[in-house]
Amino acid sequence: MTETTVRPMSDHEQAGEIVRRARRIATVAHAGQKDRAGLCYIDHPRRVATALGHMGWRDEVIAVAWLHDVVEDTPVTLGVLGWLGMPQVVLDAVAAITHHRGETNRTYWGRVRENPLALTVKLADIADNTRPERLALLDKVTRVRLIAKYTRAVAALSEPTEGACDRGPCHLPRGHEGCCNPGGDVIQAEGGAR
Repeated sequence: MTETTVRPMSDHEQAGEIVRRARRIATVAHAGQKDRAGLCYIDHPRRVATALGHMGWRDEVIAVAWLHDVVEDTPVTLGVLGWLGMPQVVLDAVAAITHHRGETNRTYWGRVRENPLALTVKLADIADNTRPERLALLDKVTRVRLIAKYTRAVAALSEPTEGACDRGPCHLPRGHEGCCNPGGDVIQAEGGAR
């Protein structure tokens, strides 16, 4: 198997091995795929990963950004991702962000909300999919449908869950890394990055 040629990573895209491995996996898995506008599909996960990198998210989040559509839209499975060295935290988030055929949006959005990495990536995914310059490439019917879909998704993903953090907009389980501990103090993820 040969790897598709990928443009060199800029300074802000430089990251650890987990991100490089996720980028390679996504690039090979999405090779030849086009998005709704007919553009190379891999550019979408690249933009999501780059945006999260600019915001200072840790490597595991950026790896999930690269892989967020791999299991849903390619033959690659979670088992293969594990075999290729993705850590369990990444596998759990990719599992949470994968929308299964026949699954209701309510079930899907609830699962995404429960996983902090999946939620972070899903919101960045929606932000990329709703960029005005991206939407302008679509026909009006598709554009209107997607705007309504993503508006509903953001609203559902913003609903607090049982026992959710009550300090700030995250609505993640109380005490999760990068937000609030059970005492209500903001804590930082390892290394000071989000």
